[in-house]
Amino acid sequence: MKRFFFLTILLILVPSVFASSIFDDWVEDGQTFKAGDHYFYVQYIESIQKLNFKMDDMGGMLLVGECETRDDIKYCFEDVNLPQIKVVITSLEPDITIDRSFSTITPNLNENIEVTVTLKNNGDEAATNIKYIDSYPNGLTLFSNQNTFTWEGNINIGEEEKFAYTIRAEDIISFDSIAKLSYKFEGKEKTKKSSTASINVRKPFAINDSISTEAAEKGEIVVYNITILNKDESNKLSVENLEITLPAQIDLVVASNELKIEGNKLTFKGAIEKKETKTIFVRVTASRVGQFSISASTNLKISDKSFKEELKKSFTVGSSLILPILELPAQVKSNSPYSAYIALKNYGKEEIKNIKFKVEGDLFSAITDKKDIQPGTTYEVFKKTLTSPYLKEDHRFNIKISGSYISPSSGKSYTFEKSAQMIGTAPPNIIDIIRELNKHEFYPGDEIKITIKLKNQKNTIINEVDVSDIFPKEIRSSLKGDITGYIDALNPNEEKEIYSYSLTVPTDYTEDEIEFKTTLNAKVDGELIILKSTDKVKILSGEKPEEVEEETEEIEPEEEINQTGEKEIEQTKENFFSKIVSWLKNLFKRKQ
Repeated sequence: MKRFFFLTILLILVPSVFASSIFDDWVEDGQTFKAGDHYFYVQYIESIQKLNFKMDDMGGMLLVGECETRDDIKYCFEDVNLPQIKVVITSLEPDITIDRSFSTITPNLNENIEVTVTLKNNGDEAATNIKYIDSYPNGLTLFSNQNTFTWEGNINIGEEEKFAYTIRAEDIISFDSIAKLSYKFEGKEKTKKSSTASINVRKPFAINDSISTEAAEKGEIVVYNITILNKDESNKLSVENLEITLPAQIDLVVASNELKIEGNKLTFKGAIEKKETKTIFVRVTASRVGQFSISASTNLKISDKSFKEELKKSFTVGSSLILPILELPAQVKSNSPYSAYIALKNYGKEEIKNIKFKVEGDLFSAITDKKDIQPGTTYEVFKKTLTSPYLKEDHRFNIKISGSYISPSSGKSYTFEKSAQMIGTAPPNIIDIIRELNKHEFYPGDEIKITIKLKNQKNTIINEVDVSDIFPKEIRSSLKGDITGYIDALNPNEEKEIYSYSLTVPTDYTEDEIEFKTTLNAKVDGELIILKSTDKVKILSGEKPEEVEEETEEIEPEEEINQTGEKEIEQTKENFFSKIVSWLKNLFKRKQ
């Protein structure tokens, strides 16, 4: 009895080795959600009573009670009560987290950064042969060999390891720091990454220029300022040379006393005490219409380090007081987010009414409007984060804002215009998505049969290939077959069938086409790539022609031949057995 009691206590105290649950809840049908370090998507297909369950855009079809395991994560379809789906997600491996804290991520020049790291095993298995690596570029000097800090060891279930190291900011640099670790589990090497820490070493000075207006009238005085701040608390900032260049077409009215004037160039040399500021100005005017630019270059030195800065400001004279603002990234990847900002600013001294403008281009629908803008204010036309179109090849997107108005003071008509371009880069053409259909034109009530094949265009293996199809919900209920597929590897130049399915065009379908989309995710040299393919089939209207039926007379001769053949076979069998029986009788007679 005592032995039984001891064993019972022991069983209670020993931690279980079952996988730990990281998500156990109901989610909305069609929802994308995050559990642990992964993103999951669920879509229930009622016609086949299966759940399209994906992890990081890869997955397959599951029945209630079924599970799938990938990357040592097990995700299960527990129950359905539309629009709710019950799912359970568990971790089947050591779950090592990397927690890094920095004493500062905006250090001053020559300041030390203390990095504290905590590695913790939140999983239900011990992690062995862990190797933690944190590397930095020149300019962020790590007090170890080759600017790389490493730690190696093992971490048991629920345990953590803490350590720290120091980096010194010895140059003006911006760096996105990501630490990595690897460990062994069941004979496989697993990898993890930390979150990104953006380290920006601050300059020991700040230099800014400004202009009083970007749109001046003829004869109006325009003021250009340069301000230099020495942020260093210990050293002087030496201005080795500051040179301001004025356009030849404008006139200098007055400038700071410290500036030396030689033609259209104004120069300054001197020192700025610690924590002090120096401001230099020039005032100019123009008697002619045009666009002008004032540029400046500086050579600075502090703590035996030299810096060079280039500055420039532009303004117009005698033209539009309304100037457009158009900001787009120079380049964006296919199917990726980007920011677009379009605005109009009134640089005049009075309200301008009835400003007509139009925004047009390849990225979104045209915008046409008319607005009043107060003096010195900016009207925001468009400010959004958009997603670039999916591209099969690189494409140059153009966008333009233009408009006109009448000046309230002079009664003259003015126009303005500004254009920008953005290059959309296509994903590499590494896999051909091949869609085979039984035909391309269908009537309501027809069956559409689809087969999806992939062909590797590369000379290397493509890993973790996940494919899925999307089509209108109106035809979803008739689905037969699989619309998702996953393969571990697609060999060089290999062509492989992934899945097949069929759908029936509803008899009450009113559209003139059906669009089928295939999305593919794969890893190429460790990088995730996304490819898409779209095909449309035509839906015909009107009365469907009757199909030609085969005549029965053509079948009868075939049946007669079959019957004759069967009789001949039976006759051959009877002759064969008769001979065997006769031979046996003769054999017995000879023995007698």
